[in-house]
Amino acid sequence: MMNQKKVCKLFFLTTALLLLFSIVAYAAYPIRIAIIPPVDRAKYGEPELNQLVLTQLKDNFTNSKYDLALDSQIDSALNDITQGQKLTTLPEKQMLKRMSDALSADIVIAVEFTRLSSVILPSLYSSNEMRNISITSAVYVAKNDSYKTFNSRRNETSESDGFRGIRRLTKECVDEFTRNLNKYLNNSNIL
Repeated sequence: MMNQKKVCKLFFLTTALLLLFSIVAYAAYPIRIAIIPPVDRAKYGEPELNQLVLTQLKDNFTNSKYDLALDSQIDSALNDITQGQKLTTLPEKQMLKRMSDALSADIVIAVEFTRLSSVILPSLYSSNEMRNISITSAVYVAKNDSYKTFNSRRNETSESDGFRGIRRLTKECVDEFTRNLNKYLNNSNIL
């Protein structure tokens, strides 16, 4: 009887340990992502658009599957790599790789406003606004040392609504980039 109890306890303990080890072995660590602040090659000078892009991208990666690098960490690494110089163009693969190494990031994302214009076309009865926005985005994936760029463009002519139209087009461009990025990451078995 005593041996039977010992065998049962030993069996239970062994089973519990095997279950625990299997859970630990298959536990997925969160994917670390760094999002570099947008580059202003279009010279639009609107910090609100930068914040819109950053917020929208961060929202896409806000869940337990991802670990976003802190803005202060990104700024510090960027400052070290560029030696204090402000980015004027979309970073190339080598720079994003250096950012990945400095931040221990699995994925590094960069966005560049390549064109942004808004022209009011006056008429006798109303004023229309012609808007044009182009965004180029890049992603570096450390797992397979890959670098890919995506382009998003939006043009429209509509009744003038001030800055709301530019914000809307920016959001549409970032939505397109996010869809393409997620498709690329999923199809490449990166995630």
